[in-house]
Order: sequence, then structure tokens, then C-alpha cells
Amino acid sequence: MPDRPETACLVVADISGYTSYLAGVELDHAQDILADLIDSVVRALRPPCRLAKLEGDAVFAYVATDTIDGSALQDTIEHCYIAFRRRLRDIGQASQGDCNACALTPRLDLKFAVHHGPIARQRMAGREELVGRVVIVVHRLLKNSVQEALGLGAYALYAEACTRAMGQADPAAAGASRHLDGGPTTALSAVTSAIADACTAAQSKVRKPGSRPANARPRSVPPSRTASAP
Repeated sequence: MPDRPETACLVVADISGYTSYLAGVELDHAQDILADLIDSVVRALRPPCRLAKLEGDAVFAYVATDTIDGSALQDTIEHCYIAFRRRLRDIGQASQGDCNACALTPRLDLKFAVHHGPIARQRMAGREELVGRVVIVVHRLLKNSVQEALGLGAYALYAEACTRAMGQADPAAAGASRHLDGGPTTALSAVTSAIADACTAAQSKVRKPGSRPANARPRSVPPSRTASAP
């Protein structure tokens, strides 16, 4: 039987481009690189997040909380993205000239889906699993049209329930765009999401040889690129 329901913030960090990346590289080395990158993501997310499970090229994490410190959450996601980009850089710098698995790592990127709502813990096959509607929806958020609609490869996608828990009645006022992604199910279609670009400024913080680190926070999607508001 599931434990008593509790409210939690759910975060899925998904390495994008991994399927196509596998098509052109040595499988054994690619798996080592994936394990390395996943480890860097897990380390960057916790604390405050707890690891729920590893899901192939994604990390599913959560923190039990009724309300969300929006600034702390965004800092955690930014920190995680920077750690991921730094690890990609280090792998590329250490690569051998004839190693496709290392040479093609720039094709990889990281995106996030974040939700907030009631969950329960249940023992299944000897493992603790999180169950609940929000668990299903946060994973479905990754199947979206963000890249096509807004031209973003790396981003954080927040469900409306999450932005409410963050105290952001108007995400656009906080510098985020709004995006409605009509999916095949009513549950997904009903989710309104705010999108923050986690890419450009975070990449600038990844120091290159001879460069100076930038101190800017991740750039938000400018209003001119805002999709139709739900």
C-alpha cells in the first residue's frame, strides 16, 4: 500500500540528444560518458533534492515541501546545468583525436521539467517508487514543442502548479515566457508552463582556457519570443 500522500517538488533532468548521439559513437565508451554526466547531474541536484531514480539518460529527483523557494530552486537548476556543461567541456578537452564518443559530446544538452503536487511512496519489487498524477505529468512535460516553438535546446519547464508554489502569480513578470503544449491527453493539455532559458548565460559561466567567468544569472526568454499565453 502507498504511504500517506505528501506534497513535493519534482524535478526531471533529461540529457537531450543522447539517442542520436549513440548512432555515431562507440557504445561502450558512450555508456561510460553517460554514467559520468548522470553522476555530475545527481551531485549537483542534491541537496536539496533527493534522488527518486535514474531513468536511462534522465535523473528523477524530488524534495518534499508544501511551498517552494523560487530563488533557491532556480539556483539549484542553474548550478546543475553549469556542472553538466563543465563536465562536457572536461570530457571534450580530455578526448583522443580518434574517439567519436568524446568528440561528439557537444551534441548533448540538458533540459528540466519541474512540477509540484501530491505524491505517495510505494514499495514495488523491493524499491521505493513515487506515485501520483504529478509524477506522470512531470515526465510528460518533457515531450513538448519548446524547441520548435521557441528555439531553445536547454531550458527549464515549470508547470503552473510549481510557479504558484514559488509565489509567482505572473511568471512573465519574473522574466519567463509562457507556453501551452497541447498533448494527446487532457492531463497534459491542461498544464500551463513557464519557460526559462537555462542555456546561454550558464554556458558563459563555464570557463574556457584564458577566459574570465561570467556572473550573470541564466537569461530569460525575451518577451518577443513568448508563445501564445494559455
